[in-house]
Amino acid sequence: MSRHDVDDLENYCLAYGIQGRHWLRDGEWTYGRRQEQPQVVDEREETCLQRINDIRQRVRDILFPCWNEAQESHCLRDWCTLLYRWLCRLGIPDALRQWQEEDEQSGLAEEGKEHEQVWKRIGTFLNEIVSLCGDDETNLDEFSRIVEDGLGSLKFSLIPPTLDHVTLTAVERGYTMQAKVVFLCGVNDGIFPQHSQEEGLFSDKERHRLADLGIVLGPGSRFRSFQERFLFYLGATRASERFVVSYVVADDDGSALEKASWIHQLCDKGYTAGIIRKDTKVPPGQEAEYLLALPAALDYLPGHLRPAAEGQAVDPVWWALYDWAWQHGWRHQAVRAVQGLFHTNLPVTLPEALVRRLFAPDGTLRGSVTKFEQYRSCPFAYYSRYGLGLEERPRYQFAAPDLGMLVHGALRIIGEKLLREQKQWHDIPDSEVPAICRQATDELAPQVQHDILMSNAYFAQIKERLIQTLTRTVRRLSAFSAVSDFHMEGLEKSFGRPGSPWEALRFTLKNGLHVVVTGQIDRIDTLRQGDHKYVVIIDYKSGRKQLDISQIFTGLELQLLTYMFVALLNIGGDAIPAAVLYCYVRNDRVSLEYRVSDEDKKKLYESKGKLTGFYLDDGQVMQQLDTSMQGFSDFLNLRLKKDGTLSDASHTLYNEAGWSHLLDWAARQIEDIAGHIGDGDISIHPVLLGQKAPCSYCPYRPVCRFDVAMAGNTYDAAGREDKDDMIRKMFDEGDDEHVLDK
Repeated sequence: MSRHDVDDLENYCLAYGIQGRHWLRDGEWTYGRRQEQPQVVDEREETCLQRINDIRQRVRDILFPCWNEAQESHCLRDWCTLLYRWLCRLGIPDALRQWQEEDEQSGLAEEGKEHEQVWKRIGTFLNEIVSLCGDDETNLDEFSRIVEDGLGSLKFSLIPPTLDHVTLTAVERGYTMQAKVVFLCGVNDGIFPQHSQEEGLFSDKERHRLADLGIVLGPGSRFRSFQERFLFYLGATRASERFVVSYVVADDDGSALEKASWIHQLCDKGYTAGIIRKDTKVPPGQEAEYLLALPAALDYLPGHLRPAAEGQAVDPVWWALYDWAWQHGWRHQAVRAVQGLFHTNLPVTLPEALVRRLFAPDGTLRGSVTKFEQYRSCPFAYYSRYGLGLEERPRYQFAAPDLGMLVHGALRIIGEKLLREQKQWHDIPDSEVPAICRQATDELAPQVQHDILMSNAYFAQIKERLIQTLTRTVRRLSAFSAVSDFHMEGLEKSFGRPGSPWEALRFTLKNGLHVVVTGQIDRIDTLRQGDHKYVVIIDYKSGRKQLDISQIFTGLELQLLTYMFVALLNIGGDAIPAAVLYCYVRNDRVSLEYRVSDEDKKKLYESKGKLTGFYLDDGQVMQQLDTSMQGFSDFLNLRLKKDGTLSDASHTLYNEAGWSHLLDWAARQIEDIAGHIGDGDISIHPVLLGQKAPCSYCPYRPVCRFDVAMAGNTYDAAGREDKDDMIRKMFDEGDDEHVLDK
């Protein structure tokens, strides 16, 4: 079975949550998890599915005979006999012998010796088990752990022990070992030991109380803390001559890391001979102690040859080492050791033909506002996702995107029903809200991660909590609708998509590349007043995203303003922006040090659930958006002053001219981003806004290998001006002509 087949089978199992005894079932695996709602698959998917089932059957044929015999407890002698016969039945000895012969014929004597020793070591290991405790009864899980630990401790005499003899193991598996010198690595606070924090439904105190009642749950944070201390003790007592503890001073991002408190305790008690900070350079005059054998000696080359890259002198011994390695069969390793001295982590600019092939095969660059925001956040991440098509392999889990899809879909179902019946949110009877939310959730749940919300009791409970969150949100929307003169006019209003009456945002770059911006607006509310129609754009969010002028200035947050831009273009000349708002679909918990009444709880929830965003600086219009507003609004992030004007303490209020500049700036940013894409710019240049960078959760870091310590790798430190200066710059540039005006 090829590695590719194994990877494909593993990916399928991860994507569809196949675990436990699913592989034992006689029936074939299918993409749909519910037989009463089979999914429609095309011919290509059907072929892939058949291939997965073929691979699965081959694995089943290998494992099933052994599995049948392993269902009952046996003595260790029987277990070892069963394992040995199974390996022989699979032809493992013959395969190892064949690999040995092939390596020896190819001149790879060491690799051939390794294949020869593997089977001998396995046989010796099983014989030792039988000799020591062959009559002991055990089950499959215990025998598996014995075999795993034993195989992990096998040693191969491929390298003479007098030169190098190192056993590498995890601290929790090395408690049976003894050595003259033991190195314990990574003893940093937060790594070993890990930060202790309470997880799950029950606190440590509650776990102890349940244990006293005879209900034993999994280990809590206190137990894990004691366990890690015990593991440190075990590591410290495995050495007979010398115990060395190491820690790192910084992580991959260059952020400082603290050594564990255990190291401080060892120093305070006088158990240490001192702390030595190691680097990659050999002390002058001690070369003979370090340069004992290849390829280990080559690890010191980069640090000592670096001055040569800067035109400085280098000790001749290092040139001699490089030349000797080059002449005696270590050429590849020597080149690899020093290539980092001349490496810059800078991607090339894509040629125009390749740009069009990757992003605009028909001559038109299409994308949602979110895609353009992603490019602005990091051009290389955009290239990795939409140019190379790199994606993380899907896993059977309920993640943030699934939550967003579910709440968006449920609110859409409820809202569309209201529009069909020519009703508004306040027309929903309060007593019917829970049933309506449950019905909408039940309709969508089978579409989320292959019906994961009904896969077990844990996810069923998550589904119940989602229904509770939706219920509170719908009640909040209903209450807001009851005090607002604005009416819901559209839901999931798409533009630039097939079948949509609303036009996309279109323009042409200087190089002739056509750009089409498409999207879907969650909700549009309007108010007709005289000759004008006031427009409110609402976007549902399950996270805590905030509309901030600095993110608009840098082009990181353009969605709501672009939606308003498109809405005004399609509605007509009498439309005026009233607000762009985020509506949070959340059920936040608030930690309090004292008990509060149900009324206070309700107020706390309402304060967390206000619609936030940008508003029209018109007290009369805002009072129509919330007719109940007296002072602070219960629904909006607004405060009405006694003179009827609005208080703006956080750059959220703009008059009609200000709105025109904001929308114009958003359009300019999209034009600028599209221009960079068209120019083939895929630089590794993530935006650093304050202390936040997109690298923190980026799945493409193993591809880009961004490192500020590497030449050419820097953050885009945008948005560091004062917010007033940002607004001034945005408004000053608002009168210039750009492609969207043509």
